[in-house]
Amino acid sequence: MLIGIDHTAIASQQPLQLAQWYERSLAFRIIAENEGKYFLQAPNGTLLEIIPGEGSLPPPKLTDVGVRHVALLVDDLTRSCDELKERGIEFITGILKVESLGLQVIFFRDLDGNLLHLIHRR
Repeated sequence: MLIGIDHTAIASQQPLQLAQWYERSLAFRIIAENEGKYFLQAPNGTLLEIIPGEGSLPPPKLTDVGVRHVALLVDDLTRSCDELKERGIEFITGILKVESLGLQVIFFRDLDGNLLHLIHRR
């Protein structure tokens, strides 16, 4: 029976560089490497895989069809934004509030242009 999502994979032309970006910028840890594929673990245990990719795509827009972003849970949105800005992260939106769901988000891109966002839930 389905238990849940184990991990998400992102294909990259430079998987090691992207994995290292996630370590440096977002405090993920590379926990395994196999044939150029890198498994990373977030501080809360969530897994992300960076795999070798071929070809290229333009960076996605927020509403393009397909898997669109990885949401990163934070306990303090303002502090997290400040820390990422210090690490050179540029946000592509301001803080968006979704009052009906009791959350706030802010979007940015990783080294390859993939969409990410910080999410804080009340």
